[in-house]
Amino acid sequence: MVEIVNYKGYDVYSDGRIKSNGIRKVFLSPYKTNRGYLSVKINEVSASLHSVIAKSFLGERPEGYTVNHKDGDKLNNCSSNLEYMSRKDNYLHALKSGLKRNISNYLTADEASDMVEFYCNTDYTMKEICSWFNLDRVVLSYLLHDKHKYLYKN
Repeated sequence: MVEIVNYKGYDVYSDGRIKSNGIRKVFLSPYKTNRGYLSVKINEVSASLHSVIAKSFLGERPEGYTVNHKDGDKLNNCSSNLEYMSRKDNYLHALKSGLKRNISNYLTADEASDMVEFYCNTDYTMKEICSWFNLDRVVLSYLLHDKHKYLYKN
C-alpha cells in the first residue's frame, strides 16, 4: 500500500483497490467507462484506475507511452499486470493477444480509401464509419495519419 501520487488522503493497493483515509475509511467503488476501463472519483475528479495504480507503483509515465494491461484484461488493475509501453507496442500487443484485429485480414486498400474518403468528405463520424466496417476507431486514426501502409492489403 502506498499513498496515491497527487491525491493526498488516499491509499492505493497493489491489488488495484483505492482507500480513502478521511473520516470514513472506505474503499472507493470503481465504475466501468464506455471504453471498458474502470475509473474512480477522487476528490470529485474522475481518474482511470489503471493510470492511478501505474503511476503509484511504476512511477511517472514516460512521454509518448501508455499503460498496458499485460494479460489484456482491462479490469485487472493489479500493479503486477500493468506496464508502460509505447502506443505502437501497445497496439501490437493487442493484435498479438487477439484483443484487436489486424485490419489487413479484413480491409482492402479500396475499403481503407473509402473509410478516409467518407470521413474527410461527409458529415459521418469516425465512430459511425468504423461501425460499418466493424473495426475500432484507432484503425481510421491510423489511416488518417498515413500510418496505414502496412495495415491493409494492396
